[in-house]
Amino acid sequence: MNAVEFRKLLFHPKTDRPNLFGQLKISVEYDQFFKIIDANLNHPATKSFIYANALPKKYEHLRQTRFVPHSNLIGELAWSVYAIRAFKKELNSFITFKQYFEDQFLLGEYEKAALTIDQIESSISKSLWSIENRLLLSEYKEGVESNWATLSDFSKIISDPLLLYFVENYSKRAESKITYFRFKNLFNNQISEVDAPDHFKEYLCFRLNYPGYVGFENYSFYLTMESISPIIDRYLLTRDILIEIIGSNNQENKAVIEKPLRDLVELIESDNILKQLVNFSNSSDTFYHFTESKEILQILDEYTKGNFSNCITTIPNLLKKYPSCIELYEVYVKSLIETGEVFILTSVSPFIDDLLDNLFNLFSRNARSEESTEKLLKIILSFYSTTWAKQLFGLLCTYNNINREQIIYKLNFILNSKVNNPRALNYASNNEKKFEKAVSFFEAEYGGNKSYKVNLAINKKDITLIANDNEISVKRKSLYIARTLYKLGELDKLKLHYEQILNTGTLSASAHEEVIEGLFNTYTELKLPKNAITLFVDNYLLNQHLVTNLNREIIIQTLEETNFKGLEGLIDLPIFYNVAIPDSYKQYVAYDTFLSFYGFERPSQLIEIKKQLDERKYIYFLKEVSTSEVLHHSYFFEGTEDVENERLRVLRELILTDRENENIYIKEITEITQNSTIRKAIQEVNKGRITVNIQQLKSDEANNIKEGFSRYQELSNYSKNKDLVAVDASSKMINDYLSSINEDRVKEKIVYTNDPAFITFKLMFLEMRDKFILSKEYGLDGYLSTRIRHGTLLNHIRSVFETSNLLCQKGANNEYFENAYWGSRVPYALWDRRDQLQKSLKQFSKDIDDFTELIIKDFIQVKTEKYTKKPNAFFDYSINQTALATMFAAARNEIKDYSVFIDFVFTFLEERTRILLEEIRKQFLEGIKEKYNQIIQDFQQEVKNIIGEAGFGDLTSSIAKCSTNIQDELRNISEWFYLSNPTTSLTLDLSTVIQTSLEITNSIYPTNKIHPKSINIKEDFPIAVGSINLIYIIKMLLENIIVHCGLTGEEKEVIIATELSESDKLILQFTNRLSSTKNIEEVMSSLTQVKESWVSRKGDFEKLNIEGGSGFDKIRKILAYDMIRKDYEFDFYIKDDSVTIEIKFDIQFSQL
Repeated sequence: MNAVEFRKLLFHPKTDRPNLFGQLKISVEYDQFFKIIDANLNHPATKSFIYANALPKKYEHLRQTRFVPHSNLIGELAWSVYAIRAFKKELNSFITFKQYFEDQFLLGEYEKAALTIDQIESSISKSLWSIENRLLLSEYKEGVESNWATLSDFSKIISDPLLLYFVENYSKRAESKITYFRFKNLFNNQISEVDAPDHFKEYLCFRLNYPGYVGFENYSFYLTMESISPIIDRYLLTRDILIEIIGSNNQENKAVIEKPLRDLVELIESDNILKQLVNFSNSSDTFYHFTESKEILQILDEYTKGNFSNCITTIPNLLKKYPSCIELYEVYVKSLIETGEVFILTSVSPFIDDLLDNLFNLFSRNARSEESTEKLLKIILSFYSTTWAKQLFGLLCTYNNINREQIIYKLNFILNSKVNNPRALNYASNNEKKFEKAVSFFEAEYGGNKSYKVNLAINKKDITLIANDNEISVKRKSLYIARTLYKLGELDKLKLHYEQILNTGTLSASAHEEVIEGLFNTYTELKLPKNAITLFVDNYLLNQHLVTNLNREIIIQTLEETNFKGLEGLIDLPIFYNVAIPDSYKQYVAYDTFLSFYGFERPSQLIEIKKQLDERKYIYFLKEVSTSEVLHHSYFFEGTEDVENERLRVLRELILTDRENENIYIKEITEITQNSTIRKAIQEVNKGRITVNIQQLKSDEANNIKEGFSRYQELSNYSKNKDLVAVDASSKMINDYLSSINEDRVKEKIVYTNDPAFITFKLMFLEMRDKFILSKEYGLDGYLSTRIRHGTLLNHIRSVFETSNLLCQKGANNEYFENAYWGSRVPYALWDRRDQLQKSLKQFSKDIDDFTELIIKDFIQVKTEKYTKKPNAFFDYSINQTALATMFAAARNEIKDYSVFIDFVFTFLEERTRILLEEIRKQFLEGIKEKYNQIIQDFQQEVKNIIGEAGFGDLTSSIAKCSTNIQDELRNISEWFYLSNPTTSLTLDLSTVIQTSLEITNSIYPTNKIHPKSINIKEDFPIAVGSINLIYIIKMLLENIIVHCGLTGEEKEVIIATELSESDKLILQFTNRLSSTKNIEEVMSSLTQVKESWVSRKGDFEKLNIEGGSGFDKIRKILAYDMIRKDYEFDFYIKDDSVTIEIKFDIQFSQL
């Protein structure tokens, strides 16, 4: 498109102007774009679209312009830079104000910071930046309630949904009570529910959760999304994208941004970050000098020499002058560590001292290191609109190996710096042009600076220059020589050098960490895995935080390639795997390799040789490696009980050997003992899933059958030799079937199908058969519904895959949401195949759910010759005339008493059930197992086809693991299918009943477990009768919370309380929070209906066998018919956002 064509179309009244501008962006060169827009700026549409209300004076006017269609990176940059050019005066002023604001905030001068925002908004405009920072000011100046009030004020005047989404997340980011990982989880949950393309979700992550995401790439789309924002926000986003590209390895994008960067650095002269980007770009020979550098480099000079006390004394005053210079923070805490000092407050401001304290903990790797890392991440997240937070993130990534592969995260330290840091030479050394440009600058401006000279010598591999410099302390010099040896590639010399440093003299925490990291990497490159592992374990046992930066993945790869050759008897091997890999099976392989070397099968056998082993490692091996989870993988144990007994032996040895941790071991012994009781209870629950209350059925049928049996006997005796005829409706219905029967006994007319005695027998038999199957109170189908179909089987199957995060959640419209877990873990090399992977995960989830639903709705059902709704039902109690005739012939001559007749019928039905159950167990172990395996194999192959050679080890490993786990789970499920007696006695304490219910529930909801805030049992007592039924009741109440509260994790705030009333009624109370999305009136109405049905004893349980709902009718059925409770009550209480369910029923002490 040329200028003439564009102008003609622009002024045509029927032209779609947004699309016209979109076409212009994508079809012309960068420079030509500016010329065409300049020539047509007099048209109102041009200004309207390209400036897009750049300087709004009211918050409600933000982002109110129509979008111009998205183009490519250069087109979007041209669109942004043109608008920035028009408002360069305002933006130069903003950058100056922004720096003031950031410094004032760090210094704790909140009133001044608030005035600065006021000045920005009055003299320039409102913006998302100002909203974000007003919320931060509210939080830090006055607390969380002020933050919420400010959020409320914004929410009243802003109507745009996306803008409100940003404001809400800004408020959460600022809130001090919300931790970094809590925010990350909340945000990921939000994102997973957003029905939008990946590039839109990526934009939200870039703007709202940058530290928690990797793989940003759709920069042109971000620019489009921000193109209707105020010019302040457009500029800041443009700059952030330039930082990303300069810090990346994408040479194509780097070429694209050369002209925009050149223009911007001339337009926004006040922004030193743009100048820093030019210093690192290939587009210019210019290297900008920053005036702040002189004083900062003097401090770096002192630190390089090893004059740490001077640094500690000088830096507090410099921080007052340059509060946003992160180099000062780093040098201050490292100097404290080098001198062996505890943390010393600078008293510059509480905010700065808090930052320094957390950095001190991080660098010294003390007990608060992890806590401080999370606090620093939260600070970075909250203040990510500031340059100092971006620089701090770069520092944190470097020293904590966050996103190890992403170079940009470490480069953030340099690219967002306001000084000329000689460390820049390290990042420029792989590009000759950049390196020479930097060297020329530093030689001219800071040629005598010691920090520069050392960095130059290291990158030029000049070891002599460092060795001969007498101004550098001996300890610092040894570290610089090591870095130079690494650059030279002289690994054998480097190994000896590092070992010598470790063996001579005391090192500071930071120096020690640098040495062991360097030595570990050297061992790895020299293919010395034994040395690397021993170094790792020795330092881990000294201080677990010391190994944070050691690249364990590389050594694991080497170990697995060599199959542990030469490491078989090394106790460090299983310890290393325990620390480095969460996979218990891989831990087991290392554990077994070690034990096998000594000919041992069990860890307790190590007692024989414990004097030969390092005591610390011996204790760690027994305590942390030889856990029940690892032992379960060993084929030397015959089952869980054997594993637990071995673990108890290990714990008893630890009590003798490691007396200072005696309480920990005693506690675990107690837990194992309790878990053993719970496990046995679970086994009883599983054994009792297939139940028919035959005793109760016999009792109920006695009166019904007595009269009918007398009539049957009379007819039987009378019709034995008489040719009587009666009408059998069923014989008419299945006449065709009967005519095909070719049984000898029928042909010989031992029984006539229209014999009235036979018909009476048949009616009685089938009536009892139907009661056996379908009685709502005591029949088989009721137990199948309550104990298997009602969520249990589905969730047991799902739990196998949810534990490995392989299943997507299903929405109300039966569509599957994207899998946020794997979506955030896709390797960069597979970024272009994310959609394919998500599609495959969704289809896999659907296949698993569909087949499981088929089992529940079609297979775990009952059918008879009359009840044919489920033709594929496993529980087939259909009986043909031949079978009935055979039984009638036997009964006519042998059975003279109705009670014997009842026993005869139920014995037949029990035996029939056992035969069916045997076949069902076989189905689960064969046909059903094969179907699940086929689904997994198809998924596995599809994933393999998608990822190709790129590799996605975590995902493929999870799929393979599920293939094994589903077989184990199906084997466990098959064990449910045995006929049990519901009156079986199992004595359990009430506390054990509750814990057992929790254990069962959490095992089938692994991604949404219940961990009660409290369990208040006012009086614990043994339950000798009904404990299994009580487990089912409590399990249903727990499941009800998970399924219906609308919350996840700890948000549910579950409280369990029990007490025994004066009238010997057991009161169960379950309290939980409800999601804010729940309609309280609907909840109250639903629970009121439940209460009314309990009060009036409404319902004959007709719908009991229909799955779904809350399960309260099923609970009532258990109380009324299984536990035979005559007095039971339901109640509920709702207060604010919490609901309490109360179940009360009589319980006699004779049963306790």
